[in-house]
Formats: sequence, structure tokens, C-alpha cells
Amino acid sequence: MIATFEASLARCLRHDGFLQTFYDKFLQSSPEVPRKFAGTDFDRQRKVLESSLYMVARAALGEEDGVEHLQHIAESHSRRRFDIGPSLYALWLDSLVATAREIDPEFDDHVEKCWRALLSANIDYMIDVYRRSRTTPPPRHPRT
Repeated sequence: MIATFEASLARCLRHDGFLQTFYDKFLQSSPEVPRKFAGTDFDRQRKVLESSLYMVARAALGEEDGVEHLQHIAESHSRRRFDIGPSLYALWLDSLVATAREIDPEFDDHVEKCWRALLSANIDYMIDVYRRSRTTPPPRHPRT
């Protein structure tokens, strides 16, 4: 699953417009999304997302740097910082998968399942951190 995701991601990232196309779709997915990105430097944001996509694959493998990255991202997206609520993650994932399907010439139902399975596990963790963020510290990632 992880190898399939990484191979597809690499094909997508060889296309110069992949991340821009994703953000265009995501920003149009809900009126709330542009509000969350007000003032964002999208050149920097695209670089952050590219790195993060590889790091969440490492988190799925239980690699320490990936797990730490995921914990950092989850905390930054919690109520204490950017306040990215659970409803936005489905829009994010659907926008990302739709963009990958559009750009990756080898994208099929199996590849989509790999994208969704890997990213959904990480999203579930981030939502858990979000829901706990008012009163308790973030939980440890299940792979640690």
C-alpha cells in the first residue's frame, strides 16, 4: 500500500501543476476553506504539503521522523493553533484524490484505495488530536 501511494505521489509531483491544481480544488470545495487559508503564502504551503505527504507515508511505516512530523502537524492543526475542524479533512482528502486521479496516468481504483487508506489513518489521528485539544495533550501516534 505505501509503495503504491509513494509511486503515485512521485508521478503526480513530476507534474508541475499538481499541488496548485489540488489547492485550486480544495479552496473551491467549501466557503470555509479560503477563510482558513487567508494570508497564506502558497509557494511555501505547496512545499510544506509536498514534504508532509512523504512524511505521513513514513509515519504509516512507524518511522520516528514521520511520526514526529505527524504529531507536529496534528498539534498545529488543533484548536490551539489553526483550528482545522474534522469536516475539512474529508474535503482535503477528496480534493487531493481527485487531483491525483486527474494527473497520475496510472491512477486506478487500487491506487485510490492506497491513497485513501494511508491518508485516512493519519487524518483519524489528526482529528483525535483536534477533539482532545481543549483539555488534554495530544495522544501518542498508534505506531509509537
